[in-house]
This record gives sequence, structure tokens and C-alpha cells, in this order.
Amino acid sequence: MRLNRSDLSQSLDVMLKSGDYFEYARGCNFVIEERLTDGRQNHFEQFDTSTPDIKVLSSTYFNISVQGNRRGHRPSTFDPVLN
Repeated sequence: MRLNRSDLSQSLDVMLKSGDYFEYARGCNFVIEERLTDGRQNHFEQFDTSTPDIKVLSSTYFNISVQGNRRGHRPSTFDPVLN
């Protein structure tokens, strides 16, 4: 996966250079992601443009957009436009 937002790309680069194996592994997971459509990637990257930190964005996105059943809406993973 290649990120379109340069701030998120920089944040990902920090993870990939981390000496912490957990941070490095999380970064690698972003890099090898192949199942994202352009629509889903754009939805993720534009979900919260106020944060340049990919870890914060991914946590927020998961908790609000993906875990939608607990918040009274259909999760983005079931949105036919994004899949």
C-alpha cells in the first residue's frame, strides 16, 4: 500500500525504522496491504485529516468506522461502495 498523504507516509517511515519489533511489524502490515480498493484507502486517509500520525488514525478509524455496530451504524467494512 502506498499512502497518498505525505504526513502519513512520514509517520509510516518512522514505524518502519523503529527498533521496537511491535512498531516495525505494524508498519510492515501497512506496506504489505494489498486488499484495499482506492475507495477504502481514500476513506481511511481522509477519515481524520487533523492527525499526521498513522497509529492514531488507524486506531480512531477502527474504533469509529469499523466497529460501527456498537455505535449504531453499519461498519465501513460492509459498505459496498468501499469494497
